[in-house]
Amino acid sequence: MPNNILTVERVQHTFPEDKKKFEAIRDVSFSVKPGSFTAIVGPSGGGKSTLLRIIAGLIKPTGGDIKIETNKIALVFQNFALFPWLTAFENIEFGLKMSARGGSASGGKFLTKNDRHKIVHQKIAEVGLTGFEHKYPKELSGGMRQRVGLARALAVSPDLLLMDEPFSSLDTFTAEKLRKDLLDIWLKYKMTIVMVTHLIEEAVALGDEVIVLSARPAQVKSTTPIPLPRPRNLRSPEFFRLVDELTAQIEQ
Repeated sequence: MPNNILTVERVQHTFPEDKKKFEAIRDVSFSVKPGSFTAIVGPSGGGKSTLLRIIAGLIKPTGGDIKIETNKIALVFQNFALFPWLTAFENIEFGLKMSARGGSASGGKFLTKNDRHKIVHQKIAEVGLTGFEHKYPKELSGGMRQRVGLARALAVSPDLLLMDEPFSSLDTFTAEKLRKDLLDIWLKYKMTIVMVTHLIEEAVALGDEVIVLSARPAQVKSTTPIPLPRPRNLRSPEFFRLVDELTAQIEQ
């Protein structure tokens, strides 16, 4: 594995808007090491989600370059992005069915139906969905729908997991439980995670480092390592100091 699994080099993006141009991102550069957890924060509407979609390949940047040293990438959306006509099991299986190969979970071999089902059952257990496999999204709570989205991403055994404010639409208790589950899964598999969030506390609680973006057009203001030991004490003076420091950077 190379030193960096992700390298963002001078990325720019401008949206056409009527007869004007709307500059969302300007000259953004950073790198991410394999197995790390990177959180990206910044002002609301500042281009964080646009940047993540560029990394995911959903948007082509108008300038710069993205280098990713793996083809095993998964994305977890803020709004769940589940197919309402598929059950939880079928939603999780969807990514496996769309892939000719099943990644590391299959040893690089073509996945049979039994292979896929074994992986789906494993991920259902890991994200705490046992007993809800055959429920449709409308029958699930917001937290459970996000668990389905997470399990679907994990099913393809990604080396790089991209997350776009995955807990922002959930209540505080559910979001906290999902953060803990996500950390447990990350520590187990040590995939690389890049997560966009608007919550500074969440970024410090989860990240190995926090990248602060400026207001639109987004530029990198700072990259701050988070040296706190895991599991993290979210009531410690060190935790609050880092939260205050990053908050001040965003508000400047």
